Amino acid sequence: ISQGVDCLFLAPNCHPWGNNSRASPEEYREKKRAEETDTLAFLAVACIFQVLLDRKYIIESCAYSDIFSKSPLKVLREIAFHLGLLDQCTCGGTLDGEFIRKRSHFQCSHVLHHLQSLCSGGHKHLNLRGKGLAAAAAKYPEQECKLIVLDAQMPIGTSERGRILSAKESITLGEFENLTW
Repeated sequence: ISQGVDCLFLAPNCHPWGNNSRASPEEYREKKRAEETDTLAFLAVACIFQVLLDRKYIIESCAYSDIFSKSPLKVLREIAFHLGLLDQCTCGGTLDGEFIRKRSHFQCSHVLHHLQSLCSGGHKHLNLRGKGLAAAAAKYPEQECKLIVLDAQMPIGTSERGRILSAKESITLGEFENLTW
């Protein structure tokens, strides 16, 4: 790669790590998780490189999965990280005309400004169990894609309270420069 990637967006296979996997027989679950281990180890290293190069990563997974506690991605919890939860219905997520909640968990190397959006209620949600509905809901609504891009494009020094100046930038304190306490 001759040019760096400012923000690496990842959405690994969460099936072996998701909430429903806990109901699978342990031997089957561990076999499926083992099939994903090398890929997740590679992704963890890629994310660590992003941080070391002062760049960003965003990882999307199903909410409350075991992927960050029982996979190679757990190493990313040993360095600074930020979390967001987003319900697809807040971004217009529907299947067959019915709202779907599909709560996504975003782990990022930077503060999130757009990917924290939980359903406030007021409508029913389609039950995603069976008939391949959960897999069909894995497609991001257009508005969710826009929110992901907005957070991916956010300057790395932006915090919840405003912009953090880099060492290269200066601020003029003017008359406040000589204040003492």
